Amino acid sequence: MDAQPLVDQWKKSAEAWISAQGEHGDWARRWVLDPVMSRIILSSFPGYTSPLSLLDCGCGDGRFCRLLDALVTRDGHIGPPIHFTGIDPVDTFINIAREKHPAGRYDVGCAEALPYSDGSFDVVVAYLSLLDFANFDCAMNEVVRVGDSSSVTL
Repeated sequence: MDAQPLVDQWKKSAEAWISAQGEHGDWARRWVLDPVMSRIILSSFPGYTSPLSLLDCGCGDGRFCRLLDALVTRDGHIGPPIHFTGIDPVDTFINIAREKHPAGRYDVGCAEALPYSDGSFDVVVAYLSLLDFANFDCAMNEVVRVGDSSSVTL
């Protein structure tokens, strides 16, 4: 499957998507998916004090990375700091992510050809983006490749 038509559609609708989602996402993300996803990630490393590295494949405007960063840095949270990396093929999304979350690293690219070294990440997330991967098998192989041997993949 050629990814370009899908990427072109996302490029056309990126600003409308960002506007519709808002800072907190739609109802399902905010009240159902975000709490579950963040709880899994933050509870997967009990007693871990070294910084974690997280990759969000298909990160869009970086909303989920910002959410996790706020949870990790708020007063009273006990857990390791997280270094956030997001990747998305739509430059509009990446530009917004960089603007709203300068502490993270955001790259233009696709899940089928991740520009990261083997075993680079403790956590790899593809939050509602699997359906947008042009070659699912290739993307999943890349996700496994960049995760370290004990990584959490969601």
